[in-house]
Amino acid sequence: MAEVRGMPDEEMQMSRRLIKLERECRRLRERYEISLELADRETELRKAAEKERREKEIELDQVVGAIAKAIDAKDEDTNGHSVRVAGYSRMIAAGMGLGRKMIEHIYQAALLHDVGKVGVPDAVLKKPGRLTGGEFDIIRKHTLMGGEILGAIKSVPYIAEGALYHHERWDGRGYPQGLSGEAIPLTGRIIAIADVYDAMQSRRCYKEGMSRRQALAEIRQGAGTQFDPEIVEVFCQCISSACGGAEDGFV
Repeated sequence: MAEVRGMPDEEMQMSRRLIKLERECRRLRERYEISLELADRETELRKAAEKERREKEIELDQVVGAIAKAIDAKDEDTNGHSVRVAGYSRMIAAGMGLGRKMIEHIYQAALLHDVGKVGVPDAVLKKPGRLTGGEFDIIRKHTLMGGEILGAIKSVPYIAEGALYHHERWDGRGYPQGLSGEAIPLTGRIIAIADVYDAMQSRRCYKEGMSRRQALAEIRQGAGTQFDPEIVEVFCQCISSACGGAEDGFV
């Protein structure tokens, strides 16, 4: 009799448990559906953000490229210099195993490394003969002017490093700040090599351009004094690799 009388209570308890489980399952299902909606929304937002980022990168590349062309057009003798230096700088950065973003940062900074020359008078910039001490001081200021111009672009702070530091030397005898060794930002150390290498090969109204072999020999000679020796080694290896081992054949 006790067992018979106890059955309804057990059934009732079971029924309550089932109702509770059903409600819990419903809540879990609702939460799951909400999480799916949030995941879909997050995916959409991520795609939209990535699209916006790519569009801004393309926009920045276009602006940087246009400015670089304007810089090179200021002096016919150096036309194309910024693009070549940027190409060498990108090659070095890739050879050092840097990440994609850093490689592109260095490339853009290299494109604009001479932007400060827009403030240098043509009479000084295009002078065919030897510069006087005063004229050289004016030329030296293009690093500070470039750093100031590009430093105003707060959204891309890295971009000023190439303009400001590409004439610093590993031994501390460069300008404008006389930094030495690894105190010189990496971007400046990389662009310094690319800049000098291209300048040595380029023909000017006051000089003939060096051969690639001669220019590479000069770069090697400057390792440890003018240039970061480790980056010089990477650069030379990259040039050799690009030439298939024949440095004079590099294009």
